[in-house]
Amino acid sequence: MVIEVSRLPYTRSEAKAWGRETLQGFINVFPTPFGADYEIDHGALRRNLEKLSGIGLNGFLSGGNVAEGWNFTPTEWMAHAETVADVVAGKTPHLASVILDPSPYTAIEKINRLANLGYNAMEVITPIFSLRHDDLVYEYFRMLSENTDVALLIYNTPASGKILSHDLIDRISDLETIVGMKHGIDSVADAARIRARVGDRIVVSNPLPRYWVTDVATYGGRVMYGGLDYTFFGKRRPDLLEYTELAKAGKATEALAIERTLMPLIDLYEKYLTISVVQKGIYDMSTAKVWNGLLGFETSNPRPPAPGATQAEVGEIGEVLAELGVI
Repeated sequence: MVIEVSRLPYTRSEAKAWGRETLQGFINVFPTPFGADYEIDHGALRRNLEKLSGIGLNGFLSGGNVAEGWNFTPTEWMAHAETVADVVAGKTPHLASVILDPSPYTAIEKINRLANLGYNAMEVITPIFSLRHDDLVYEYFRMLSENTDVALLIYNTPASGKILSHDLIDRISDLETIVGMKHGIDSVADAARIRARVGDRIVVSNPLPRYWVTDVATYGGRVMYGGLDYTFFGKRRPDLLEYTELAKAGKATEALAIERTLMPLIDLYEKYLTISVVQKGIYDMSTAKVWNGLLGFETSNPRPPAPGATQAEVGEIGEVLAELGVI
């Protein structure tokens, strides 16, 4: 079951320290472009990644729900991972993929294979089938941690059908290679409580732009993990970076003043991306792909059976992005 991994930039005992070093700033996901027959367009994917590599991200996260990885065949999923690694492995501090598999055996095989491609972390969704009791979820993460040396992050999201309790997060955080968590719950206070409890062992990200200033200035937030925020701010990224630095310096009032000028953009992001995930447990990538295209990336409709965006949605997104100078 164990595949020897030779490309990691840390040892098992160094994983948590490495995670704390690299989990900072903005680590984004990215949609997958498809061709006319809904096959992955690897050429467009490569060109998009080359463009993304030049905008100042601290890392990349591939293969998950935003990439429509749930709708890939196993062969396609691995080919997608190989293209991503070929373009960005070794060129960014943090390169991760999302593990969506309920079988720990499949997950371990994927984790170790990707590590040998140059991936240095994996975000792992709570098992979506069979392993539902807290003890069994813990055993799932324990098996992954003990059968690979790769740094692992907990992916706590309503989309899995189970929100992890603070007690369970505490237990999982003790595992040697667990380095962080994306807490995809619509509550900055809940993320702060978890960070206060496990922050000595793992980095906790609250990946919602609406709470970023408060999280950084007040609760010790340090990374926006696995969102589209930095990419989707387009030409207004300098403003995002400015108010992030102000928040880091504890200047929350000044940071919030700049943030307010971008609140229509944050509202739009929440309306079309955040709400469907954190309140409905659904990853609807139709509008995200429209947004991506308006920013100049090569895009497509989602792969069936997922629906495309409506003309009204396309019009609203384009209007707001133009009015705010994002595009």
